[in-house]
Amino acid sequence: DGFAGCWVVAAFAAAYAYKKHPDYLRAASKGIEFYRKSVLACNAHGTPMDTWKSPDQEGNLAYVKAARLLHQSTGESEFLKMLEEGAHYEYLWRYGFKTVPDCPPLNQCKWNACGGSVTSVSNPHVHPMGLIITEDLFYLGTQSGNEYHRERAEDGLAWAMQCMELYPDMAGYGRYGVLTERFCPSDGLLTEAYLDGGPSSLWFSYNGWAAANVLEALLWRIRNKDEVIQSS
Repeated sequence: DGFAGCWVVAAFAAAYAYKKHPDYLRAASKGIEFYRKSVLACNAHGTPMDTWKSPDQEGNLAYVKAARLLHQSTGESEFLKMLEEGAHYEYLWRYGFKTVPDCPPLNQCKWNACGGSVTSVSNPHVHPMGLIITEDLFYLGTQSGNEYHRERAEDGLAWAMQCMELYPDMAGYGRYGVLTERFCPSDGLLTEAYLDGGPSSLWFSYNGWAAANVLEALLWRIRNKDEVIQSS
Protein backbone atom coordinates (compact mmCIF):
# COMPACT_ATOMS: atom_id res chain seq x y z
CA ASP A 1 0.00 0.00 0.00
CA GLY A 2 3.04 2.25 -0.30
CA PHE A 3 4.87 3.88 -3.18
CA ALA A 4 8.25 2.15 -2.97
CA GLY A 5 7.38 -0.29 -5.75
CA CYS A 6 7.25 2.53 -8.27
CA TRP A 7 11.02 2.22 -8.59
CA VAL A 8 10.42 -1.22 -10.07
CA VAL A 9 8.15 0.44 -12.65
CA ALA A 10 11.00 2.75 -13.64
CA ALA A 11 13.28 -0.29 -13.92
CA PHE A 12 10.83 -2.05 -16.25
CA ALA A 13 10.53 1.13 -18.33
CA ALA A 14 14.32 1.27 -18.62
CA ALA A 15 14.45 -2.41 -19.53
CA TYR A 16 11.92 -1.86 -22.30
CA ALA A 17 13.88 1.13 -23.61
CA TYR A 18 16.96 -1.07 -23.97
CA LYS A 19 15.47 -4.43 -25.00
CA LYS A 20 12.06 -3.58 -26.53
CA HIS A 21 10.60 -6.74 -25.02
CA PRO A 22 6.78 -6.36 -24.89
CA ASP A 23 6.55 -7.96 -21.44
CA TYR A 24 8.58 -5.10 -19.99
CA LEU A 25 6.24 -2.56 -21.57
CA ARG A 26 3.15 -4.33 -20.26
CA ALA A 27 4.59 -4.47 -16.73
CA ALA A 28 5.67 -0.82 -16.76
CA SER A 29 2.34 0.37 -18.21
CA LYS A 30 0.33 -1.55 -15.64
CA GLY A 31 2.53 -0.36 -12.79
CA ILE A 32 2.52 3.31 -13.67
CA GLU A 33 -1.28 3.32 -13.93
CA PHE A 34 -1.45 1.83 -10.44
CA TYR A 35 0.74 4.55 -8.93
CA ARG A 36 -0.81 7.34 -10.96
CA LYS A 37 -3.79 7.64 -8.63
CA SER A 38 -1.49 8.46 -5.73
CA VAL A 39 0.35 11.14 -7.69
CA LEU A 40 -2.91 12.75 -8.82
CA ALA A 41 -4.12 12.75 -5.22
CA CYS A 42 -0.77 14.26 -4.08
CA ASN A 43 -0.34 11.52 -1.50
CA ALA A 44 2.62 9.39 -2.62
CA HIS A 45 3.76 7.70 0.57
CA GLY A 46 5.74 4.89 2.08
CA THR A 47 9.02 5.13 0.18
CA PRO A 48 11.80 6.10 2.63
CA MET A 49 12.23 3.74 5.55
CA ASP A 50 12.43 6.68 7.95
CA THR A 51 9.08 8.16 6.89
CA TRP A 52 6.85 5.09 6.78
CA LYS A 53 3.38 5.82 5.38
CA SER A 54 4.12 9.54 5.26
CA PRO A 55 3.59 11.58 2.06
CA ASP A 56 6.99 12.11 0.48
CA GLN A 57 8.81 13.48 -2.55
CA GLU A 58 11.11 10.57 -3.26
CA GLY A 59 8.66 8.04 -4.68
CA ASN A 60 7.28 10.54 -7.17
CA LEU A 61 10.73 10.78 -8.72
CA ALA A 62 10.37 7.15 -9.81
CA TYR A 63 7.01 8.01 -11.40
CA VAL A 64 8.59 10.89 -13.33
CA LYS A 65 11.49 8.72 -14.46
CA ALA A 66 9.18 5.91 -15.58
CA ALA A 67 6.83 8.23 -17.47
CA ARG A 68 9.69 9.88 -19.36
CA LEU A 69 11.23 6.56 -20.38
CA LEU A 70 7.87 5.21 -21.52
CA HIS A 71 7.09 8.29 -23.60
CA GLN A 72 10.56 8.35 -25.09
CA SER A 73 10.22 4.68 -26.07
CA THR A 74 6.63 4.72 -27.35
CA GLY A 75 5.74 8.31 -28.21
CA GLU A 76 2.31 7.80 -26.63
CA SER A 77 0.81 11.10 -25.49
CA GLU A 78 -0.66 9.62 -22.31
CA PHE A 79 2.82 8.96 -20.95
CA LEU A 80 3.78 12.59 -21.62
CA LYS A 81 0.70 13.61 -19.66
CA MET A 82 1.81 11.39 -16.79
CA LEU A 83 5.27 12.94 -16.93
CA GLU A 84 3.78 16.41 -16.56
CA GLU A 85 1.61 15.25 -13.67
CA GLY A 86 4.67 13.96 -11.85
CA ALA A 87 6.61 17.14 -12.59
CA HIS A 88 3.88 19.34 -11.16
CA TYR A 89 3.77 17.19 -8.03
CA GLU A 90 7.55 17.52 -7.67
CA TYR A 91 7.22 21.31 -7.89
CA LEU A 92 4.92 21.24 -4.86
CA TRP A 93 7.89 19.88 -2.90
CA ARG A 94 10.45 22.20 -4.50
CA TYR A 95 11.13 25.63 -3.02
CA GLY A 96 10.51 28.58 -5.31
CA PHE A 97 11.71 31.20 -2.83
CA LYS A 98 14.49 31.96 -0.37
CA THR A 99 13.84 30.94 3.22
CA VAL A 100 15.42 32.33 6.39
CA PRO A 101 17.26 29.49 8.20
CA ASP A 102 17.27 29.74 11.98
CA CYS A 103 20.70 28.31 12.73
CA PRO A 104 24.30 28.25 11.53
CA PRO A 105 25.87 27.69 9.16
CA LEU A 106 23.00 28.38 6.73
CA ASN A 107 21.90 31.54 8.54
CA GLN A 108 25.39 33.00 8.19
CA CYS A 109 25.71 32.88 4.40
CA LYS A 110 23.79 33.52 1.20
CA TRP A 111 22.42 29.97 1.00
CA ASN A 112 19.13 29.88 -0.89
CA ALA A 113 16.48 27.14 -0.62
CA CYS A 114 15.12 27.93 -4.10
CA GLY A 115 15.39 24.82 -6.29
CA GLY A 116 15.79 22.33 -3.45
CA SER A 117 13.16 19.71 -2.64
CA VAL A 118 11.71 18.90 0.79
CA THR A 119 11.98 15.20 1.59
CA SER A 120 8.63 14.53 3.27
CA VAL A 121 5.98 16.05 5.50
CA SER A 122 7.47 14.28 8.54
CA ASN A 123 11.13 14.59 7.54
CA PRO A 124 11.26 18.32 6.68
CA HIS A 125 14.72 18.87 5.30
CA VAL A 126 15.82 19.86 1.80
CA HIS A 127 17.90 17.25 -0.01
CA PRO A 128 19.48 16.73 -3.47
CA MET A 129 17.44 13.75 -4.63
CA GLY A 130 15.34 15.88 -6.98
CA LEU A 131 18.44 16.32 -9.16
CA ILE A 132 17.99 12.79 -10.56
CA ILE A 133 15.08 13.99 -12.72
CA THR A 134 16.97 16.91 -14.27
CA GLU A 135 17.12 15.11 -17.63
CA ASP A 136 13.43 14.23 -17.39
CA LEU A 137 12.36 17.82 -16.72
CA PHE A 138 14.37 19.08 -19.69
CA TYR A 139 12.79 16.35 -21.79
CA LEU A 140 9.35 17.48 -20.66
CA GLY A 141 10.18 21.08 -21.51
CA THR A 142 11.26 20.03 -25.00
CA GLN A 143 8.33 17.74 -25.71
CA SER A 144 5.67 20.07 -24.28
CA GLY A 145 7.19 23.30 -25.58
CA ASN A 146 6.84 24.75 -22.08
CA GLU A 147 9.98 26.60 -21.02
CA TYR A 148 8.79 26.59 -17.40
CA HIS A 149 9.96 23.00 -16.89
CA ARG A 150 13.48 23.83 -18.05
CA GLU A 151 13.55 26.81 -15.71
CA ARG A 152 12.61 24.67 -12.73
CA ALA A 153 15.32 22.18 -13.68
CA GLU A 154 17.85 25.02 -13.88
CA ASP A 155 16.75 26.15 -10.40
CA GLY A 156 17.61 22.71 -9.07
CA LEU A 157 21.06 22.78 -10.64
CA ALA A 158 21.78 26.25 -9.26
CA TRP A 159 20.66 25.15 -5.80
CA ALA A 160 22.97 22.13 -5.89
CA MET A 161 25.98 24.16 -6.99
CA GLN A 162 25.66 26.68 -4.20
CA CYS A 163 25.20 23.84 -1.68
CA MET A 164 28.48 22.27 -2.80
CA GLU A 165 30.20 25.64 -2.47
CA LEU A 166 29.44 25.66 1.27
CA TYR A 167 32.29 23.18 1.76
CA PRO A 168 34.62 23.30 3.54
CA ASP A 169 34.85 26.91 4.75
CA MET A 170 31.20 27.58 5.59
CA ALA A 171 30.23 24.02 6.55
CA GLY A 172 33.26 23.64 8.81
CA TYR A 173 34.13 20.14 7.55
CA GLY A 174 34.78 18.16 4.41
CA ARG A 175 36.17 19.46 1.12
CA TYR A 176 34.78 20.84 -2.11
CA GLY A 177 32.60 18.20 -3.78
CA VAL A 178 31.41 16.72 -0.47
CA LEU A 179 27.68 16.96 0.15
CA THR A 180 25.30 16.12 2.96
CA GLU A 181 21.72 15.04 2.32
CA ARG A 182 20.20 17.32 4.93
CA PHE A 183 19.80 21.09 4.71
CA CYS A 184 17.38 22.68 7.19
CA PRO A 185 15.71 25.69 5.58
CA SER A 186 13.85 26.61 8.77
CA ASP A 187 13.54 25.32 12.33
CA GLY A 188 12.32 21.90 11.20
CA LEU A 189 14.45 18.83 11.91
CA LEU A 190 17.20 20.66 13.80
CA THR A 191 18.60 17.45 15.30
CA GLU A 192 22.32 17.98 14.62
CA ALA A 193 24.27 19.88 17.29
CA TYR A 194 27.68 21.52 17.60
CA LEU A 195 30.04 20.63 20.44
CA ASP A 196 28.65 23.52 22.49
CA GLY A 197 25.14 22.08 22.18
CA GLY A 198 23.88 24.64 19.68
CA PRO A 199 21.75 23.35 16.78
CA SER A 200 23.15 23.09 13.26
CA SER A 201 21.21 23.57 10.04
CA LEU A 202 23.48 21.02 8.29
CA TRP A 203 23.79 17.33 9.00
CA PHE A 204 27.46 16.54 9.74
CA SER A 205 27.82 13.80 7.17
CA TYR A 206 28.99 13.05 3.66
CA ASN A 207 26.41 11.19 1.59
CA GLY A 208 27.85 9.71 -1.57
CA TRP A 209 24.46 9.34 -3.23
CA ALA A 210 23.76 13.05 -2.75
CA ALA A 211 26.96 14.13 -4.50
CA ALA A 212 26.40 11.50 -7.20
CA ASN A 213 22.93 12.87 -7.97
CA VAL A 214 24.38 16.31 -8.48
CA LEU A 215 27.27 15.06 -10.60
CA GLU A 216 24.93 13.04 -12.80
CA ALA A 217 22.72 16.08 -13.40
CA LEU A 218 25.66 18.39 -14.09
CA LEU A 219 27.31 15.97 -16.51
CA TRP A 220 24.06 15.51 -18.40
CA ARG A 221 23.59 19.28 -18.59
CA ILE A 222 27.12 19.85 -19.88
CA ARG A 223 26.69 17.18 -22.54
CA ASN A 224 23.30 18.53 -23.65
CA LYS A 225 23.82 22.23 -24.01
CA ASP A 226 21.16 22.43 -26.74
CA GLU A 227 18.55 21.29 -24.15
CA VAL A 228 16.87 18.99 -26.67
CA ILE A 229 16.18 15.24 -26.41
CA GLN A 230 14.35 13.70 -29.33
CA SER A 231 11.55 11.21 -28.76
CA SER A 232 12.16 7.95 -30.64
